[in-house]
Amino acid sequence: MDCERKPSYNPRGNYWPFKAGVSGDGTKLMDNERLEVVWRDEHLNQKMEPPYHTVWDQWSQRRQIKVVFQPIVSLRTGAVLAFEGLSRPQSDGGEPIEVSALIASAEQHGHLLVFDEVAFGAVLQAATRVGFGPDHLLFINILPNSLEHPLPFLRHLQQHPVIEPRQIVLEISERETVTGGDRKLQEYLEPFREMGVRIALDDLGSGYSGLNRLVDLQPDFAKIDLSLVRDVDRNSIKFALLESTARFASRTAATSLIAEGIETFAELYTLKEIGVEYGQGYLLGRPHPAFHTALEAHHFASRQRVRPTAQDQLDSLLSSARRMVRGMAQGEGRYTHLLALSKRLTGADVAALYNADGEGLHYFESTLPLNPQEVTNYNRLINSESPSLLAALHKRKPVIFQRAASHALGPSPQHSPLESQIAVPVCDNLGCWGLLHLGYYEPDQIRPDVIQLAEGVASLFALALGYAEREESLEDQSLLGEPLFEAISALADTANLDHLLAKAVAAALAVTGGHEGWIGILQAQQLHCVTADGQRFDLPAADLWDPSTQDGQGPVGLIVRNQQALIIPNIASEPMLNPWLNEMLDSGIKSAAGFPLMSQGELLGILKVYHSQIGGFTPGRIRRLQALSSLATALIERSLSTLASEAHARRQEIMARGLAAMNTLDTRDDLVQLLVATVSDFGPYPFVSIVEQHQGHFVPLAIQTPSPDYHTAFTKHLSTPLYQKALEQALKTGIRQPLVLSDDSSPDALKNPACCSAIPLPSHNLVLVIGSATPGTLSPHLAELDSYVVSLASALDRNLLQQQVSEAQQETNRLLTTIKTLPQATTIQELWQQIAGVLLTHLRANGGWIAENATAPHPLACFGLPIAPHWIPPTLLSASPVAMHGPDIPAQLEQLGIHSLVGFRLHLASEPTPLFMVITSSDTKGFSSSQIRRFEILVAFAQANYEILRLRARLLEPPDTHQAP
Repeated sequence: MDCERKPSYNPRGNYWPFKAGVSGDGTKLMDNERLEVVWRDEHLNQKMEPPYHTVWDQWSQRRQIKVVFQPIVSLRTGAVLAFEGLSRPQSDGGEPIEVSALIASAEQHGHLLVFDEVAFGAVLQAATRVGFGPDHLLFINILPNSLEHPLPFLRHLQQHPVIEPRQIVLEISERETVTGGDRKLQEYLEPFREMGVRIALDDLGSGYSGLNRLVDLQPDFAKIDLSLVRDVDRNSIKFALLESTARFASRTAATSLIAEGIETFAELYTLKEIGVEYGQGYLLGRPHPAFHTALEAHHFASRQRVRPTAQDQLDSLLSSARRMVRGMAQGEGRYTHLLALSKRLTGADVAALYNADGEGLHYFESTLPLNPQEVTNYNRLINSESPSLLAALHKRKPVIFQRAASHALGPSPQHSPLESQIAVPVCDNLGCWGLLHLGYYEPDQIRPDVIQLAEGVASLFALALGYAEREESLEDQSLLGEPLFEAISALADTANLDHLLAKAVAAALAVTGGHEGWIGILQAQQLHCVTADGQRFDLPAADLWDPSTQDGQGPVGLIVRNQQALIIPNIASEPMLNPWLNEMLDSGIKSAAGFPLMSQGELLGILKVYHSQIGGFTPGRIRRLQALSSLATALIERSLSTLASEAHARRQEIMARGLAAMNTLDTRDDLVQLLVATVSDFGPYPFVSIVEQHQGHFVPLAIQTPSPDYHTAFTKHLSTPLYQKALEQALKTGIRQPLVLSDDSSPDALKNPACCSAIPLPSHNLVLVIGSATPGTLSPHLAELDSYVVSLASALDRNLLQQQVSEAQQETNRLLTTIKTLPQATTIQELWQQIAGVLLTHLRANGGWIAENATAPHPLACFGLPIAPHWIPPTLLSASPVAMHGPDIPAQLEQLGIHSLVGFRLHLASEPTPLFMVITSSDTKGFSSSQIRRFEILVAFAQANYEILRLRARLLEPPDTHQAP
């Protein structure tokens, strides 16, 4: 029997069937769709056809800019905080010029600073002209690189007669930075902050690098990129990201958030609920030459709907279900109790039922009492709107209105018309009874959780409304009484997911008299299954999707692939059960039923129930399982979503603390320990380690694990050639690599964790290694971990740079001190010996030589090398200094252990040709730029002393007494 078959006949006169696949009138789902108008101005396009370099030439002659202002308002009160001044460049004829094209052209001409200064002044002038007052702030965009030359902007602020510096907010793009990074940007911003100017960071994204910039720059405001704001009311991932970002900004960075691009009330109310303080967008006010706002205070002060918590919803479900089952046992009160359940469970203001028959839809009952005339009026209204509502029945999908329709589809008081509404079909496998309608007095209230719960309750309606007419056995009615209440109440216990799954199975057994069963949730690598008594087992997901495997050929694989219910009245006559038949018969199983748990078209899991009787799954029991499956799916998905949100929030909190701690640590070792500790808390994982490549071999710098066995096993695996090669590949490519730890062929194999992942930090020769039991455990977290590791790499870069600067300064000071204390050389050879001593002792060179030219048989001096080379870099004849390393080094020098060198040409006034100094090292990386600068200081000292010695030698020469005749 295929329980999804939908007969075309009408088994009861008041129960109107619709065939699966019958199309309606094509009416679209009306779900607050946003209309985006894309326009093209052919004349403007023609103006922009020339290359970018001509745009600056055309604009710079008159430098016309039109300024418009867009409000930034408090999402709590609607009060205007500020106006953002937006520059709109114009041609001589008053036609708009694309800002990005003008900036690109200005950059080509090297005039970005000029453009920024003109735009900055234009915004200040326009704000003064239209009456900018003392109670608002003025946001002005500025390119980060323009801050390197602050004087023109500081002069504008100091000399302005009306607007004070404390009213100015400099808005800087998060996507752009300056040479030298945020530390340099902080220096550029300092003179503005000293004047009282505030700072805003634009285009704040969701990555940890963006959060890190909040900590580094400490802006007064941060604008959330509109890609995160768009549809935040419908996208749970965006909701979670913004919620954690808002928490981080307020607690860690002390920054006020501004949401850009708000276009709907649903987005506004959701952002307000999240805790975002301010907003900007077309809903609040479009850019305009004058100061204005689009909304009034009452739009923000409107009654905020208190949504039922998960526990409130479950309590409502239990109390209503108890009344419902008692009323149904007596054949009365079904509609009243179910409507009350719907209203309380979803937080709706009004709930109503409409019955479908051959003549259309008819008002049936609602939570709002109506007199006969009102019923007649609503029947007329419902039939006028029947195309979209009948489409919902045909397609078996809800119809949604997020804003007020021309007429409310459900009953409502005249003074409080319904704004947002949802109509959900009440259907089962036999047909559709009608519609459940939920209405709200406020717009944009139909969110994903409301849709899921409404669909679950509608399934319960289908069970209750069709039961009395179609149940095949009066004796079976006992299963609909208190056991149904017990089944539903069992779902209230949501302490953890496995407990909820076990209760869902117990509920299924209660409403069917089932023998045993299990419910499985589909995960990345397996179908995680739980029985009614809490026992757990996993089935490989790959096998279920593969029809060539034993599990794939069985009933579970069939349900997974087809995503349709499967009823087996007699397992003994079903060939696909042969591999498990004897075991099932020994357990007393005679029939089986399986139902896919579907959520928004995706397979969430499977419910399997077994009965001890042949034909044990009667149509009535199947309907109860379908209704229970639908309701259980909504509650399980809510539980999964809650668990995922809580886990994500916990990880974000851990990362936020780690990011904040990065800025307080000074040493590389402290940063490495912070990374290991943070990632360990992030998991938790069996082990986390940082390994470093040292002389071609990877060694652990830090490791954190709860078990000494993991430490020993990881160290052993780390020394294997296969593991070393994988780590080297990760470091070489800069790409995350999966690593296999377990080797079943070896007696000392590390069975758990069985795999791990390597995240490289190439610039520091470090690799982060994280262990996990399965690839699926770690995979969902890797993107977040990658972002955090990038942030820590930036912190290591800063630390390394500070260390290098400090070491370079110390070496330079030592070099200057050493040069000052050198005794005066009396000969050229003594001078070369002094230079060699400084190079080998203080400047970390390991050899070198001084030659007259490339063809000289011997160098003038040689130090630190076993053999005096006969070679100088050919390019040194025309350029100085010349650095070489790696493959550029000649073979004859490599044989001497030379892997890098730097050459200098010494220009000497006392010599007809220059001399050449070559300094060598065994390090393959070559000399750093700071080392080369110190070499240059020493070379300059050598040249000066060489000339002194030559001059002294000439002065000491005896006079030439030979006279010409």
